[in-house]
Amino acid sequence: FENSDPGWKSVMKAHYGAIARGEYAAASAEARMMRFSKAPGMRNMSTLGCLDEIRHAQMQLFFPHEHVSKDRQMDWAFKAYDTNEWGMI
Repeated sequence: FENSDPGWKSVMKAHYGAIARGEYAAASAEARMMRFSKAPGMRNMSTLGCLDEIRHAQMQLFFPHEHVSKDRQMDWAFKAYDTNEWGMI
């Protein structure tokens, strides 16, 4: 992380700030499909899809957490959930 280009670090911060919220929204959509679908096969696939989206969201929050001690701006991935600004998108 210390040897990375500053531009690359900025891209990582923007990515983690924007993508984690989208992954969480996708998990919520899959959960609704899981609950309200009529076909059993669609409910099963939505269950697996929901688990996969939760895994993606957790990864998008885990990796920046590792770098918060090195760069405080990596905390944006967590702050983006509670801000009223649309700048993260």
